[in-house]
Amino acid sequence: MTLGSTTLTVAANASRTSQTVTAELVTDQKLHCPTGGGDAGAMAIFSSDAADAPKTVTYTVTGADGNAVSAAHKAHPHYLGCFGSPQAFSGYTDGRTSRSVFVASDGLYEAALLPCGSVDTKPCFTFAESGGTVTLTIHAGPGDPKVTP
Repeated sequence: MTLGSTTLTVAANASRTSQTVTAELVTDQKLHCPTGGGDAGAMAIFSSDAADAPKTVTYTVTGADGNAVSAAHKAHPHYLGCFGSPQAFSGYTDGRTSRSVFVASDGLYEAALLPCGSVDTKPCFTFAESGGTVTLTIHAGPGDPKVTP
């Protein structure tokens, strides 16, 4: 699906039960990570109703939003964006790698994402840039996470 300069695809791993995967891009919601971030592109909301199905999310941004995500990654390649989940996770908050922070107004634990390889757990991200297009691949566990770059 595409909204403005942002394209989103979500794939869930196989589950022991049947599952429904949902995904949407929205511009009228925002997460509130302690490190800031999440200001470029639409917010992605995705979930699977299977309790055992991790997801791979491909979030692609072009134009001015892509340039903003690229600049943010160059400024701090050890974290990016803002991720929210009903379960606490390892992320980047308050200038260091730590547990996500519960944000009562959103009802989610939130933190910037860490790059895959720097943490042994999900969620994490990989970054690619080519010809003005930025692609974040986010590896997320089961549940109902939200992410903004």
